[in-house]
Amino acid sequence: MGRYAKQANNRQGRGQVMKKKIHIISHTHWDREWYLSSKYVNRWIPVFFENLFRMLEKEPDYRFVLDGQTSIIDDCCAQLQAQGGQSMDAFMDTVRKYVREGRIIAGPYYLQPDWQLVSEEALIRNLLYGRAIAEELDGGSKTGWLLDNFGQISQACQIHEQFGMNGIVVWRGPAFPPEKICSEFYWASPNGTSLPCVYLLSSYRNGMRLASYPEEVQGRIINEADKIQGFAQTDHVLLMNGYDQEMEPDDILPYIKEGRADTEQYQVCQSIPDEYMDAVIEGIKETKIPQLSGPLYSGRYISVFPGILSSRMYLKMQNDMVQRKLEEMLEPLGIMGLLAGDDYPLSKVDEIWKLQLKNHPHDSICGVSVDDVHTDMEIRFARVQKEIGSCLYEIVQKLAAKIDTRMFARAQRVYHVFNTTLKEQRRQVMFCMSDSRELQILDEKGREYQWQKTADGIVVEVMIPAYGYRTLGVYDRPVQGADGLRETDGEVSAKPGKYPVIENQYVRVAFHKNGTFSMTDKESRKVYHNLGYLEDCADGGDEYNYSDITGDVPRTTLEEEPEIFLVEEGPLRTVVKVQYQWRLPAQLSETRMERSREEEIVPVTVYMTLQKDSRIIRFRTLIRNRCRDHRIRVMFPTGVHTQYSYAQTQFALTRHDIIPESFDNDNMPEDVKRIVIGARERSGITQFPQRDFVAVTDGQDGVCILNRGLPEYEVLPEDTTVALTLFRSVGWLARTDLHTRIGDAGPEIFTPEAQCLRDMEFHYGICLFEGSAGEGRLLERAEEMNRSIPVVSTTVHEGALSADYSFVHLETEGDIRVTAVKSAQDGNGIILRLFHVGKQAESVRLVFHDCVERIYETNLAEEEKKELVLTEGIAQLDIRPFQVVSLRIIPQKPVGEQICLKEAVICDKQDDDRKWREYQAYPFPEIVTQQDVEREMARVEKTEAEYARQKDLYLAEQAKKESGKEKYRLAALKLHMEIWHRTALEARLSAIYTQKKKREQDCRVDEEAYKQFLEETDEQICRLADELNTVRVERRAAEYWVDYYKRK
Repeated sequence: MGRYAKQANNRQGRGQVMKKKIHIISHTHWDREWYLSSKYVNRWIPVFFENLFRMLEKEPDYRFVLDGQTSIIDDCCAQLQAQGGQSMDAFMDTVRKYVREGRIIAGPYYLQPDWQLVSEEALIRNLLYGRAIAEELDGGSKTGWLLDNFGQISQACQIHEQFGMNGIVVWRGPAFPPEKICSEFYWASPNGTSLPCVYLLSSYRNGMRLASYPEEVQGRIINEADKIQGFAQTDHVLLMNGYDQEMEPDDILPYIKEGRADTEQYQVCQSIPDEYMDAVIEGIKETKIPQLSGPLYSGRYISVFPGILSSRMYLKMQNDMVQRKLEEMLEPLGIMGLLAGDDYPLSKVDEIWKLQLKNHPHDSICGVSVDDVHTDMEIRFARVQKEIGSCLYEIVQKLAAKIDTRMFARAQRVYHVFNTTLKEQRRQVMFCMSDSRELQILDEKGREYQWQKTADGIVVEVMIPAYGYRTLGVYDRPVQGADGLRETDGEVSAKPGKYPVIENQYVRVAFHKNGTFSMTDKESRKVYHNLGYLEDCADGGDEYNYSDITGDVPRTTLEEEPEIFLVEEGPLRTVVKVQYQWRLPAQLSETRMERSREEEIVPVTVYMTLQKDSRIIRFRTLIRNRCRDHRIRVMFPTGVHTQYSYAQTQFALTRHDIIPESFDNDNMPEDVKRIVIGARERSGITQFPQRDFVAVTDGQDGVCILNRGLPEYEVLPEDTTVALTLFRSVGWLARTDLHTRIGDAGPEIFTPEAQCLRDMEFHYGICLFEGSAGEGRLLERAEEMNRSIPVVSTTVHEGALSADYSFVHLETEGDIRVTAVKSAQDGNGIILRLFHVGKQAESVRLVFHDCVERIYETNLAEEEKKELVLTEGIAQLDIRPFQVVSLRIIPQKPVGEQICLKEAVICDKQDDDRKWREYQAYPFPEIVTQQDVEREMARVEKTEAEYARQKDLYLAEQAKKESGKEKYRLAALKLHMEIWHRTALEARLSAIYTQKKKREQDCRVDEEAYKQFLEETDEQICRLADELNTVRVERRAAEYWVDYYKRK
């Protein structure tokens, strides 16, 4: 039967071979935005639900799966409200009725994110909100539903298991040898959690439109089941009865109920995920199935589109910044306020999170949509940031009002410096003040702190209590009785010159004339050379995949001679500026076979900072991208002897081979070839996802490359060079002429803004470490570089809290990361979440300072598992390797007056345009040219002419008398016709988008005429969208009918 266990096929009951059971799951895969923005897609949702309700009323036993999401219900409510809202209550009553009856399956998620590109906490909130909505509707699902996200993270099983799920359905990513492919397997997370999984070998659409030809329903069902039953390890086979944005559920039930589609070999039923998974779990008790572990990131049988890691990198960086503000500032500061006696704004925080999550669907955050979608995303990010800022200011004004600052009565200014981690932190913070004459900075005990003047204010080094704050006063003259400067050991020193040399107690950095630098570990005396150069290469790909150009030779800055300046020097930090005027090819040639001879200057400025008491060299790189069709990476040749890289991923440290295992797609077995129908990679993947860092080590010495919001890396075998991708510039949502991908990825739509012709700022770093990646305390290094330290300017006033305070601190020898300090979703207590990536279990002590009554261990769903012993405010627990631990803390909430100190202001250094002034001599090229418009219109004419020709061929064949052979020929002609119909509509939509972008870009003299143009364009897109959506479904269904008639 299957490749691992054939005995299931021969199991007998009462002397007869058991029938296999075909489970048909009716569903939709709902892309909230993709080739259309949500503005257009959401118009369809009320119509979709009307059709679904009609089907459920017609067929009392019909059941339907809402793509594992609940946000589609929220979106429908919003759409109905925009239309007047009169039917919204009736809609919710109907949804609730069918969910309660188990006929609409909603959840378990809020929406379908890309799991690799969002934070751990974003994934958990997605499940928390999805579960809450489903439960409010008296429904839910215990089966994970990972239909179309582009690769799977290693901790997916632990996350799903902690939400009470007992299995996962997955499509992209599993890796099997062709002769051992199975549709069922166990998948293990790094902590050991293992769940049974179902691999959608022939996609989530193999049973779509079954009822299109009533006389062929049974034959089509059997044809699809025959393709995949040989891979099944149980007597259960899954057909997925649906596709993207199908507006009408397939009326399949009349053809399969009461055994109407059964055969001697198969029994056919409509099913739902939980029923199918339960049947699989029961079936695998009697057979052996393979076990996979770690991330699922193979594109051999269906693409995981590795290029999405670097497509529209500006979105990834914005997402990272907003997530950090939510997780590392808003929530933990809100909990400090709660512990101090203030109310926690739970409903407001939930609203902000849900808005942020709407930027996380895979086609959105992956950067693989039309330009309008990603413009909407940037607007959404800005809205989220504004809401965070408003909420944050209210929190800090209440919190600052409670801190006693009377001892700073003589200070010129008073600042609170907050630490939202659970460990004491020595950090450098910025006080935004221009006056720095004869200053002294003292804490409440009169101890003096080092400071250094910078262009933006003064930098102060301060030791901040764990999960608390320290208050500092800035005095404009020496204060009698001050305790003298605190530690001065380990200061940064610099040797100015044409090529500066800077160092602290850990590292020495020497610059070279091409802008690279050598880095010496002062403890091991090991030296690393030629670090930090830039590489540029052609990219003939699209938003989904990078694709090289044959014969292209990458350009680097190794032959450049940039200007190098020592721009800041002092005891706390030294900053070196490296400035390039980099000449690069302007774009690909018209043939796309080579790079153009025309060149443009791409200005690049790299600021490199070395701080006192830090092992990290920090980079801030500014690039004005003025070229198209290329990729820029920063390169770190390490010379480390190893076969592996180690990347931080969600709740894990993931190992990847530097040289991937090769494979030969030409020699796949015929039964495998038949089910491999989607896009796929031509060779093993070498670009991998990361969160905050990637490391290489030989077990003794290691190099770690840190980043902030840059999720793509590759390690090149030559010199074990870590290549950190800064961005890719491409001009198409999808193309069909890539070297790196086989097959169709999406609509061929021109997306000029994916060229990233904009100013971009990148943050990354490098540090050296000893031992393995798990022993190098790299989580701490990443937090040191990326965690913001909130600074609040305050006044002198009375308060109940001391000027220096810690609410709780964590004691451990391990490299423990805390990912959440948040309110419980039911409002009862605080949720603290932590994990570690070491090889051994770690003991953790949480020391609370007079603020806790009880503490419980929970799962990720915040359900209590057991109460921990709390002795004199101390709780102790052990964390197993890669275990994710959540705790519910019930605080002793003090009763205090809710006071707002309006003068308390967060000292948030505002981004401004000053840093780009040096680039004024380098204007951006036009995003859209008249040549682009003409090319797209020509493509419309060409594709519409070919569609008309294919349509004539189809209609001529349709007029003939049908036979079995002619049905196949007719189906093949219909497929060709629908392919060209879809291609022509995509070209037309692309042309409309291009014309719209050209009008937006050009000077609008007549505002009224422009307004009328937008209205007309909107109407065109609406009409075209409806037609294109229908044709997309017809085109995919035609593939299956061609296969069916060919086999018949």
